[in-house]
Amino acid sequence: MPIPVKPLPTEDLDHVLAHTEGLWEELRGQRIFITGGTGFFGCWLLESFAWANDHLGLNASAVVLTRNPKSFAAKMPHLAGRSDLIFIAGDVRDFSAAGRKSGVPTANISAIRFQVSNFGF
Repeated sequence: MPIPVKPLPTEDLDHVLAHTEGLWEELRGQRIFITGGTGFFGCWLLESFAWANDHLGLNASAVVLTRNPKSFAAKMPHLAGRSDLIFIAGDVRDFSAAGRKSGVPTANISAIRFQVSNFGF
């Protein structure tokens, strides 16, 4: 089982927000889809998204495709328990089955406005 990772330092998240604040407005009230969201860069991206969502009151949500939601929850419990982050099990190479396998209601993966693909093979 993975060892839980500490959240990014608030100073780092404040720095990100200070330099990107104008970019987040387009996400207000929107749902985005993120692939590769549970790797090294993806965790940083999710931390930044959560921080901006909280501090700017964006009321946005993200659907995150991950091969192993349980492993991610053990590694990053402070993100896994957030209501604005929805994790679905699947692989970007076979996404057609991901929604069916995840048990996540279709409403959670519908109405996606943006997609962020952060995966490598």
